[in-house]
Amino acid sequence: MRRVLTSWPLVVAVVVVGMLCAVDAGAVTLVPEPLVPADLDKPMPRVVDAGGAHRTNTCADAPTPKRLSTLPFGPGEQLDFAVTLLGVHAGDISMRLDPLVNVDGANVWPVRGRGRTDGVVATVGSFDVSMVAFLDGVTAAPTRMANRTVFRPLFATGPTTTREDAAFGAEVVAPTGDDGSQVNNRLDVFTDGRSTLTNTRLKTSSDVVDTLSIVYWLRARELVAGRHFCFELLHRKKLWQVEVIVGEVAPTTSPATSRAARRVDMRILRAKKGVGARPMTVWISEDADRLPLLLTTSEHIEVALSGWKRGRLKAPPAPQK
Repeated sequence: MRRVLTSWPLVVAVVVVGMLCAVDAGAVTLVPEPLVPADLDKPMPRVVDAGGAHRTNTCADAPTPKRLSTLPFGPGEQLDFAVTLLGVHAGDISMRLDPLVNVDGANVWPVRGRGRTDGVVATVGSFDVSMVAFLDGVTAAPTRMANRTVFRPLFATGPTTTREDAAFGAEVVAPTGDDGSQVNNRLDVFTDGRSTLTNTRLKTSSDVVDTLSIVYWLRARELVAGRHFCFELLHRKKLWQVEVIVGEVAPTTSPATSRAARRVDMRILRAKKGVGARPMTVWISEDADRLPLLLTTSEHIEVALSGWKRGRLKAPPAPQK
């Protein structure tokens, strides 16, 4: 049980991507908190010498999936999910896409999320996670993000609060191909009256997302059966490599809707170390909405789409800098 609790914030990242479970419909809508990303320096694009060595992605043999010409979601969209552990209700997650704003001189889509555990998980401790990410209007990749996790262990004198912020640099394309990008990251852990602050600059070797934007990034990809690709996930000042194999389409049911959905198998492990693999399976609807319907993990966590409010007209590509 402790291992499940410890990994819960990481699971929220991908756990929020698709869903199912035998829970009653009728979503619990959590109100996202007004979280604002810290004013971190945005990494400047790196100059890549035509004769320089290309930093190879570990999945370089497989192409990155083609980006869709338009995004399958729009401002005003609301997604609600029910989380179960071993078949018992354990929490809820709500996400919404807000109107276009200008950040760092670029037009981006704010997406805000809130996740909270209850039920069986509360017997050993509880999580309350707030998240915000600003998404590029063409790629659905994050430009900035912030999240705050409050963990209240049972019988503890007080909670442990973790605040993480990140500023994402633009992708660099070398003559030999995609050369990744950079991320400026700040992690502050406050517990027992003491704060531990860590600032980190990370170099990525492929597309990179955070634990909220991963939902929208996947929905904006062209998923073709048999395709294998990788990307990286930022979580707690570390990069996690996500290996993906796209499967077939099958009828899939969640409390919110029943649709034909594409199976997507993922394996999450520490980037550059290849350890700590966590397998997950996600079902994304095979239609214009690309809804995350179902996700299951090896830790017996299931997440189901329990409520959905369609946004306004499909979001057009945002003008770039």
